[in-house]
Amino acid sequence: RFHATRSLADYSLFVCGATACGGWFLAHNFWSLKVDIDGTPMEELCQFLLLSLAVAAAAPGLAAVGCTPSTLGLLLCAHALVFARCEDALHAEAHEDGEPMYPPYLVLITSAAGVMLAGKLEGDGRVPRPFAWLMRCIHGGKLALVLLPGSHSLAPSILVALAASAPYVVEPGKKRKERMGALRGVAHVAFLAASLLHARFAVFDVVFAVTGHRPSDATLFGGLLLSAGVGVTPLVRRHFQHVPLARRLLMLVVVAGAMLIAL
Repeated sequence: RFHATRSLADYSLFVCGATACGGWFLAHNFWSLKVDIDGTPMEELCQFLLLSLAVAAAAPGLAAVGCTPSTLGLLLCAHALVFARCEDALHAEAHEDGEPMYPPYLVLITSAAGVMLAGKLEGDGRVPRPFAWLMRCIHGGKLALVLLPGSHSLAPSILVALAASAPYVVEPGKKRKERMGALRGVAHVAFLAASLLHARFAVFDVVFAVTGHRPSDATLFGGLLLSAGVGVTPLVRRHFQHVPLARRLLMLVVVAGAMLIAL
């Protein structure tokens, strides 16, 4: 009926029915279980899943009736965050045979679908560019669940993705007065540095997985410097290519990080 009428009231009935069915299924099978999934009570996890279902059911109808791009973008970003938290908890838990409760290929599929959906919605003008960028970072950050399961690296990975890709949200100015200011560039670098410090344990896990042994302090610090250099590269290339000091500092950070790792 909604396909013919485009009535929001008709679609609301569908959303309520889908949410009620999902809530009934969760309540009769999982809601009352007194267990924790990766430190999250089952009741709380069921609430997250039900919220994710409700938003996922509502978003297509809101897009069809022409809601504002900001509203749709906000809903999809909230859905991405909630669903990523659910996947993080489920993927961290394992069965008795050691296999993850939530298979890694599902994380890859949902991440790829989320990134492609963000690009499609941005291209169609249904979602503003900042919201599409945030969606890409959330879904891209979920890949850390596959690489580092059970390490609580989801939030640090999303923060690093946000900090590293932020320069791509701002178009580089062609005129001198339109270029990004030095203070704003320093703020970008500070945000990236804070994100990497927050993600230092994830960097430790990555180095340990690659080398097979506990990294030294020099290797860990070098990995952080090298990651910082890679993360700052888009900022320098897009907005400060005309500043020789910025290029030299970037080169210094990358070389210093590589040398510390090689020690």
